[in-house]
Amino acid sequence: MGVTLALDVGEKRIGVACSDPLGIAALPLDAIARTNLEADLSAVVALAESRGAEAVVVGLPKTLRNEIGQQARKVLAFARALEKRAPCRVETWDERLTTAEAARAFQGVSRKKRRQQRQKGTLDSAAAALILRGYLASRSSGK
Repeated sequence: MGVTLALDVGEKRIGVACSDPLGIAALPLDAIARTNLEADLSAVVALAESRGAEAVVVGLPKTLRNEIGQQARKVLAFARALEKRAPCRVETWDERLTTAEAARAFQGVSRKKRRQQRQKGTLDSAAAALILRGYLASRSSGK
């Protein structure tokens, strides 16, 4: 199967997760702090190259009604720009509610600790890992 990267593209950070070469595990990596489109794309391309990624999966934040809203349009534009530069295929994946699910994992953690984790991008990368898990599960089940 090969290594797959997943991205949770936000306004301030890009959460990143990486699969193992067998496509079984989804491991969160350090988030990428957003600066400008060119630098953001360069950082993702460099990561894909260094990991030998076969694919980059970009989480698409559709609305609960399965519609493409304003944030999803921004993410689609990012994915299209990435497609032109990436050394591998780029796909989008429905990521509805992954950030909320990742946030639930931090329940019971002090407010100060949650704030620190948010600043480090831990939540964003946890959401990327959830996106990747969903994608890998669908691939292994043949969907």
